[in-house]
Amino acid sequence: MQSIEINTTQNVRINYEVAQLGDRILAFIIDFLIILAAFILTSILAAIFSSVGGDMLFFLVAMPIFIFYNLASEIILNGRTIGKRSMSLKVVKTNGKEPKNSDYFLRWVFRMIDIYLSLGSIAIIFIATSKNGQRLGDLISDTTLIRIKPGGHITYNDILRNQEKAQIEVTYQWAKNLSDKEILLIQEVLRRNKKYNNQSHEEILDELVGKVKQKLHLDFQLDVGDKKEFLRTTVRDYIALTR
Repeated sequence: MQSIEINTTQNVRINYEVAQLGDRILAFIIDFLIILAAFILTSILAAIFSSVGGDMLFFLVAMPIFIFYNLASEIILNGRTIGKRSMSLKVVKTNGKEPKNSDYFLRWVFRMIDIYLSLGSIAIIFIATSKNGQRLGDLISDTTLIRIKPGGHITYNDILRNQEKAQIEVTYQWAKNLSDKEILLIQEVLRRNKKYNNQSHEEILDELVGKVKQKLHLDFQLDVGDKKEFLRTTVRDYIALTR
């Protein structure tokens, strides 16, 4: 499964699953059916009101939907169309920044080459062969399409679903002195340590434990096996004390 590591504006590295080709095709089909439905509905209305400018209605409504649907949707829905939303896909910048309207515009301009003029063959070739699953429009705008479910990006809702506050017995009262960003960072490091169980991620975990202890002025030693539990308990107690 292809993935991309994005460094966010908070300098937190998060691993996302790159959208698979099949998911992208399904999202395209859903969006196409929506556009087709708009065409059919507008055609019916144009036929009904043909004597009072039905043709004008078709060109003023149906054509803009066909031409600008993807561009307008990605701008309004923050990198998603209805099809992408249904498949849990989203457009992101590979450098971790939020895409700008100009990025969506570039993707839209090259959509004509990627999909329509080549019947999708150029898009398929680039997605299948590029490092981050990028079609030509993505490469030009430095974007890619990621899958945001189930779980690349961690939120407090994800944490709280697994933790009933009433059942938590607080161990570390000082956990409340941490910030939201620090707790999310701890959660992300734990997730990556579990997924990539190697020496590099163990060293990152050790460094994080040291920084938490330093910030909170803690002076006690932890065995290797206790460090993960220390961080998990810190997250759990923070939620109990601040939510």
